[in-house]
Amino acid sequence: MAPPVVWVHDGERDHPTIALINRSVQPQLTAYLQAGERRVMVFMRQVGGHAVDFSDCKEAFVNVNTPEELAKWQKRP
Repeated sequence: MAPPVVWVHDGERDHPTIALINRSVQPQLTAYLQAGERRVMVFMRQVGGHAVDFSDCKEAFVNVNTPEELAKWQKRP
């Protein structure tokens, strides 16, 4: 049986905002949020999810948080 949640791991860090989440976990997610919880990784692990290794294409998952980082990334060769 496939896990209900999978997310990207680039070889160094998890990227929980890049994930596939099966609709079957919607009741658990609703209960989790109604309880005041907000930690994405905690929830995804609680429902039996796991990371998928993308370490062979780490450059596809660049973390850009500021306009300066974006400008630097856009200027890359």
